[in-house]
Amino acid sequence: MSKQTIGRRTCDSRRGMIWKLLFAFGLLLAASVPLLAQTEAGEYVACPAQDAEGEGPCDLFLGYRWNGEVCEGISGCTCVGADCGDLFSTLEECQSKNCRCLCEPQDAEGAGLCEIILGWAWNGRGCEAIVGCECLGEDCDQLFSSPGECLAAHETCPCAPQDAQGVGACEAILGYAWDGSQCNAVVGCSCTGADCDEIGTLAECLAEHRKCICRAQDAFGEGPCDLFLGYRWNGESCESVSGCSCVGADCAALSPTLAACQALHEPCPCRAQDAAGEGPCDLFLGYRWNGESCESISGCSCVGSDCGNLFSTLAKCEQTNGGCVCRAQDAVVSGPCDQFFGYRWNGVECVAESGCQCIGGDCDELSPTLAECQSEHAKCVCRAQDATGVGPCDQFFGYRWDGAMCVAVNGCSCVGPDCGNLIQDLNVCESVHADCDPCCGCQKCPVPKAFLPDRF
Repeated sequence: MSKQTIGRRTCDSRRGMIWKLLFAFGLLLAASVPLLAQTEAGEYVACPAQDAEGEGPCDLFLGYRWNGEVCEGISGCTCVGADCGDLFSTLEECQSKNCRCLCEPQDAEGAGLCEIILGWAWNGRGCEAIVGCECLGEDCDQLFSSPGECLAAHETCPCAPQDAQGVGACEAILGYAWDGSQCNAVVGCSCTGADCDEIGTLAECLAEHRKCICRAQDAFGEGPCDLFLGYRWNGESCESVSGCSCVGADCAALSPTLAACQALHEPCPCRAQDAAGEGPCDLFLGYRWNGESCESISGCSCVGSDCGNLFSTLAKCEQTNGGCVCRAQDAVVSGPCDQFFGYRWNGVECVAESGCQCIGGDCDELSPTLAECQSEHAKCVCRAQDATGVGPCDQFFGYRWDGAMCVAVNGCSCVGPDCGNLIQDLNVCESVHADCDPCCGCQKCPVPKAFLPDRF
């Protein structure tokens, strides 16, 4: 299921995307600041400004409000407007609540042959100069006077580029920094920038920004041309982009080849295999992982870059991709509200999630009932966990289920996708797996009775 983001545009400009936004981020009726408002013309506008203004000659600070573009403080003798009761006490609180609005690409582009820098705008991942004779777009009056000012305003955005540059003639690699699209080496004698203390190894940089790398790229072909523009990651797999021109914040980050795109997104978990059957034949070609489950494909021939990687049996496909089904769902629910979003698989068990808002790629995949969540993840409870302690240290990381019993994981570090799902208490680990059959070590587990829906 491809996931895309939308900018501050009306429902008419991108029909159908409003519902993807609501279900993907769980923000409908969740925040104290409404993220959608309906105009008199019946159009829906994302991230509307709060209706709150300071009135009177006093200098009394009343709080921070979202003005539709940024968070700003308002002062006066009293506050007037429907949203006065929803003002924020701190700038950080306002920015956190409106993070997704703040981080949307600004609608501004340069027009004309002039080489005048009109200002800097946020493109969804970084700040870019708007060059031309004039600026076109709804956000032209919101341009920043310098790239530093632009970056400072968007430093809370999850995929904002890090401010770290190497200086000097040395060829030493000081670490790796995120540039808004990928991790690059910082080379020089010393590092300058506010984020120099945050740079680390390539593996650390990739791990920290995996969600940025793996989110669907905002790049689409426009026009009737067949010009090949590159490959984009759609959130699950790499696909070609063609047209007369490319539109979107990530056009500059397209990959020139399919192999380059797949290599860049190798850290992304459980990408769908690029393989499909073609032709009217009923010839069985194999099993492929479609991003959510294993499915058979048939036809006269197979087309796609992963045709050589198909599985001959359903069991092999499920065993290889078992961690995809059983990995903890990416859905973080926060806030003091009582809104119920569903049951989330946390890597060990199903838990109810309630709050004000849900953020994460799996918010729309939460189960409406506990029975449904347990049924979908029944095999996950008893599968052998992939977590191993390495090194001569005695550091204790937790207990893992090895398919037959709970065993301690010790070492200098833990490796494996289930390191984050270990249980710290032996009794709790044994209780969670009390209904598991020892045969689970071979990935052929019966559904534990405790996890069968009531109707069975």
